Amino acid sequence: MLENKTLLKLKDKKNLLAFSGGVDSSALFFLLLQHDIKFDIAIVNYGIRKQSQDEVAYAKELALTHNLTCHVKNAEKN
Repeated sequence: MLENKTLLKLKDKKNLLAFSGGVDSSALFFLLLQHDIKFDIAIVNYGIRKQSQDEVAYAKELALTHNLTCHVKNAEKN
């Protein structure tokens, strides 16, 4: 649960949620929605794991469903 002072800092601003597709960032995603906090999401695709493409697709689907912008950065492979 978010404290009231934290909510006040986030209200009336545009926020960016660093999103991984995991449980923690998904929970925060829905918590922000629940409290009517304005935000978009950003995800970095390192392309290292098989699940990377699925996580990006999940982020895009959530953003589309909730009328948010999903910023995707495909990291260069070293």
